Amino acid sequence: MYAADGGAYIYFAIITSMPPEGYNYTWWGDWNQYHLIPGDLALNLDADSSTGDCGYEYGIKLTNDSRTIEGEIGDVFYMPDWEKISPDNISQNYMVNFSNMVDNSSAGTKTGHAEIVYTHYTDWPEDNGAPNYVIEMRVPKEALGIYGNGTADLLATVSCTNDALMIENFSYTPVPEFATIAVPLAMTLGLFYYYRRKRQKREG
Repeated sequence: MYAADGGAYIYFAIITSMPPEGYNYTWWGDWNQYHLIPGDLALNLDADSSTGDCGYEYGIKLTNDSRTIEGEIGDVFYMPDWEKISPDNISQNYMVNFSNMVDNSSAGTKTGHAEIVYTHYTDWPEDNGAPNYVIEMRVPKEALGIYGNGTADLLATVSCTNDALMIENFSYTPVPEFATIAVPLAMTLGLFYYYRRKRQKREG
């Protein structure tokens, strides 16, 4: 997983072997099929593990699966409920205890939308026969309530939670205030009109 601060946006990239639509997995224990899917991206922005369900107060939706929170891929939610939506018995390596945001009438407020591109990446060899995918995100800071400096803990997994990607203490900076852009622009426009009027007087 990769994260970068980009002014009014934060950029994320995740490399995974999970296709965007998920896939059917047959578990040898009961020979039933289970549909595994990408996990949603969880963000802890206040450095407080007691805030939000499982300690993550923001989430970015990465799947259209009906078992997850209603909305579109890329929707950002504040204070969602998190659950591990695949049965525990199919986890070979239980990394975390949740994978996706789920619908709950008392939790999960949409705060914005992130641009998501989910691409099959063919430049790298397959991992144990599984293709590679790259999930790229551009997230507005305002959707995450970011207005100052801070750090964030990030977590991405899949619905079986056999693997988890974590970034701790990712640093971000505030969104530039409008005045820092407007003042220089106003000064430039003011000089333009000042010299334009002087030239018109000389030519008149």
